[in-house]
Amino acid sequence: MGDIGGINTGWDNTSPAAGDDAGLGDDHFRSVKTSLQAILDSEHDFTTTGGTKTGMHRHGSALPYVGVQSNVSSGDTTGRLYYTSDTSRLFALGDTTSTATVFLGSKNVIEQATDTDGFDRIWVEESGALFGGSGNVNFGAGFDGLPIVTCSEQSASVAAGAIAAVWVSDLTNQGCKFIRRTYVGAGVTTTSGSTTMWRSLGTRSVAS
Repeated sequence: MGDIGGINTGWDNTSPAAGDDAGLGDDHFRSVKTSLQAILDSEHDFTTTGGTKTGMHRHGSALPYVGVQSNVSSGDTTGRLYYTSDTSRLFALGDTTSTATVFLGSKNVIEQATDTDGFDRIWVEESGALFGGSGNVNFGAGFDGLPIVTCSEQSASVAAGAIAAVWVSDLTNQGCKFIRRTYVGAGVTTTSGSTTMWRSLGTRSVAS
């Protein structure tokens, strides 16, 4: 047998042979135990004296599946970690219907550097488009506190010399109001032919 767990065990299924001296049996028994201990100890805690941690995985010894993302939650992957070689994503796999599969991360995911108040909260980002430029927006299930809200305008044609502006008003953890105005000289007009593109970022309880 070749390398097992990074160790060449020298395993031999033909030993002992049928004609070997029976008096050497104790040597063969000890050799088998030593070989098994060496095999298991490469990735599991298996010292020669045993102990309460015997058989437990060593840190970092659990290797994830590696394959293309189209094979996520295919057969024989239930409860496994799966790294996708074509999209660089890590999944914790559920059953074959993907109902319990969880996306754990990717090199393309943005990470929030600051913590909130513990592990019971997560960062949530929402975005949308408000046609007509002005109006009220609701933030889905809402946030624990006031979120960070940014907006920009995708506008219809604006007359030469005019200035279009959109801003956030009446901000709460449940929603806000966007006000859009076009300034032409000293006059102020509203424009219906525009779209406010918005994004909100804040924390939410995991149970929400």
